[in-house]
Amino acid sequence: MIIGHAAMDSFDTGTLVAALIIAQAATTLALFAMLRFARYEPALHLWMAHKVLIAVGLLSLYFRADLPTVPSILMTNAAIMIGYSCLWAGARVFNRRPVVLWAHVLPVLAVFGVVCWFTFGDDSALHRLVWSCGLYGAYSTLSGLEYLRGERGRPRATGRQRLVGGVQVTMALVYGVVIFSVPLDPRLPSVLEAPQDAMTLLWVWSFFADTAYAMGILTLNYERLHQRNARTSAHLRRVLDEQKQFMLMLSHEVKNPLASINRSAEFIESELAPLPETLSRRFDNIRDRVRVLDRLVDTFLRDAMEQSMVENGDPRPMTLGDLWALTREGLDPGIATDRMRVQVEDPDVTIKGHPMLLANAVGALLDNAVKYSSGDSPVTVCLRRDGEVVTITVIDEGIGIPRAEMPQIVRRFYRGSNARTKPGTGLGLAMARWAAARHGGGLDLESEEGRGTVATLRLPLAERRSGRIDSLAAVQDFDVI
Repeated sequence: MIIGHAAMDSFDTGTLVAALIIAQAATTLALFAMLRFARYEPALHLWMAHKVLIAVGLLSLYFRADLPTVPSILMTNAAIMIGYSCLWAGARVFNRRPVVLWAHVLPVLAVFGVVCWFTFGDDSALHRLVWSCGLYGAYSTLSGLEYLRGERGRPRATGRQRLVGGVQVTMALVYGVVIFSVPLDPRLPSVLEAPQDAMTLLWVWSFFADTAYAMGILTLNYERLHQRNARTSAHLRRVLDEQKQFMLMLSHEVKNPLASINRSAEFIESELAPLPETLSRRFDNIRDRVRVLDRLVDTFLRDAMEQSMVENGDPRPMTLGDLWALTREGLDPGIATDRMRVQVEDPDVTIKGHPMLLANAVGALLDNAVKYSSGDSPVTVCLRRDGEVVTITVIDEGIGIPRAEMPQIVRRFYRGSNARTKPGTGLGLAMARWAAARHGGGLDLESEEGRGTVATLRLPLAERRSGRIDSLAAVQDFDVI
């Protein structure tokens, strides 16, 4: 690394400092953007403080010719020293270690005092450079070692942590090699012949090393964000599994008392017969309430069984004709099938999926269409191929859905404000949408309050479907017109 004055003359220190200021600003903005997605990470604030303070020090250096010399020198050194102290503090916080305040404050005060001495004493730029860069190198080394040690409580550092730590330690070594290549006694021979040479090399190295370090910090945050999301997802899965098991247990436990209540009501009514009309209506009301609760429990059980079916079963091919036959068999015996106008336009078209799950989804749409329309209005069902997908459309002339409630109507347990006088659970549309999404399709709704609803299930053809749709984004993908 023998570089003389001729080589150094080709460098423009002002340009290099300006480039480093731009790099600091860009990396600060990148960290600020990361703050939107990682607000839980307290080290981000310290890293941003490091970047801002370094930029302030460099700006003071860049405009030194236009500022009072001594205040500019002190501002540059103070800002950069405190910035490197924040760098070390950020490394400790990121790796779950406590920050000892005196260990960060005392070295800065001590070295700043030395800088003040040389500034007001003999105005020796070389001595200031050695002391301040020595502090930068110490803090860079400590920061790098923090990342190389890894997080507290973990056996080893990750690959990205080792990379960032290596960059920091290398930066410190270069600081040391460069600055101590300049002798404090200018009469002695040296590799670098002036402080300006050392400063220029430091700016060149800092530009690349600092940018690489900032990119490493961003990747560390991305890695931690990914790990946090993975832990959160695992926790949510455990909670959902526990909820499912609890609902299954609760449903089974509730069905037995409901059956006992129903039998008891029938026994008492038969023993006391004939009953006055008032008592007879009360017993009818008891049985109606039991049937509503029993239907609700059955819905919860079916929902859990369908989810288990998707998780443990394999999809298989079936035709639209088979799907309609299975749907018709599974309809509630009390549903008015005579009002249905069924059109299976392409009975031999094949789809691939879980037959019972899809049949229940179509059945839920039919149940809603019949329940929320008048007893003499038709319900039209059309199963056909539409390009590369299959559409199953259910059209009714019922009460419709209020436009303001369209975005919420497919949420679990949500019921329209005009439908709450009818018995129901608010699970039908949610289950239909979920079933379609698990098969790579979706649910489209068109409705006008007081005029009816058009519900369309979209399912891909068997040859077009590739793999199981298992992401939350797919489950939440639906169109509301």
